[in-house]
Amino acid sequence: MDTPTEKNKALAREVLEKVFNQHDLTAAARYYREDYRQHNPNVPQGRAGFQQFFGAFMSAFPDLHADVEHLMAEGDQVVLFIRWTGTHLGDFQGLAPTGRRIEFQTADVFRIVEGLIAEHWDVVANTDMLAALGVIRFEGGAKRM
Repeated sequence: MDTPTEKNKALAREVLEKVFNQHDLTAAARYYREDYRQHNPNVPQGRAGFQQFFGAFMSAFPDLHADVEHLMAEGDQVVLFIRWTGTHLGDFQGLAPTGRRIEFQTADVFRIVEGLIAEHWDVVANTDMLAALGVIRFEGGAKRM
């Protein structure tokens, strides 16, 4: 029998597959509360803010893909470690397309209420992505990962 914790883990995996890997932002209505609370200052609040931010991100990286490296859950919270990949083929925060492959990692915490994502926290390790896009350089040209 599926426990609430197992259902929350399944929901998190489904969100990554449907919304992010299949690039279906309209599916956010099935997974995110309308008043969804985002704790990343770069992403606007609410489901509409989520769709706005990730619509632009997916336009910049049309082959964006998420791979779950670790998934843990307790109670109403699910923690994921995700490796993201993509190709910079559209405008990204004022940076013209470079055609370069990017890779970065995130640690994400979702709080799920009544089967919907109500809240999200994340830590984004995007140094390697910014280096791949030419925004920053490592001294001596060394790659961090």
